[in-house]
Amino acid sequence: MAIVNRDLDSSQQVLNFTSTVNVGTTFGGMTNGIAVIPCPGQLVGAGVACMGLSGAPNLSLWINRFVVGTGFTAINVGASLVAQALGTSGGQTFNVGSGVTWSLQAGDVICLASAGANTAIQACTVTLAVKALQDIKSSFGASV
Repeated sequence: MAIVNRDLDSSQQVLNFTSTVNVGTTFGGMTNGIAVIPCPGQLVGAGVACMGLSGAPNLSLWINRFVVGTGFTAINVGASLVAQALGTSGGQTFNVGSGVTWSLQAGDVICLASAGANTAIQACTVTLAVKALQDIKSSFGASV
């Protein structure tokens, strides 16, 4: 059911999740969980800022979903970028797809994956913008 609460404008219907991932030095790829989605929603935006970066790893977003009886599914959001250091680029925005709907279910885990060498990344801060799709929602079973 769509949000029909006339007291909330569209910006108040968006939930923001911010997570800092301590990456450390790696010479291959790595995947980190960023957020567990508490209620049905739609991924509408994402941004990242990397601190202590030396090199240019490729970062991408994934939706990891587990369905009882079906199993685990990894869904590539298709949003990727070549990370640049915060001091030279500021925050960077993932293109989550114009006109593309990334529906999220309660319990989905949004992950940040990196490919290539991260020769000196110390941390990446990722912010997700998720539009709530229901008036009455529960977070992990608790009504809010």
